[in-house]
Amino acid sequence: MRKIKLADTTTSNGIEKNPDVYVYDCSGVYTDPTASINLRKGLPDVRSAWIDDRNDTELLTGPSSKFGQLRQSDPDLANLRFEHIHSPRRAKSGAN
Repeated sequence: MRKIKLADTTTSNGIEKNPDVYVYDCSGVYTDPTASINLRKGLPDVRSAWIDDRNDTELLTGPSSKFGQLRQSDPDLANLRFEHIHSPRRAKSGAN
């Protein structure tokens, strides 16, 4: 959570104080000045073990859609690919 201090509001009756507003801050480590950021490597993998333990998904060898396959095989897009992209998963039969 992050607190945002609001400026006072000037009204015809004078100055009106505004309360602080709390918002959910989804910026993650990117606001930590001590964090080492490498956009090509991505964020640390913190969910794979949890997903594996559930035993309700299986890894695919690559994208299953024609669009994804075409994009993956397009050499003109190689410079846009990230190092951290993992194999896609799908639910096992009968699982969500």
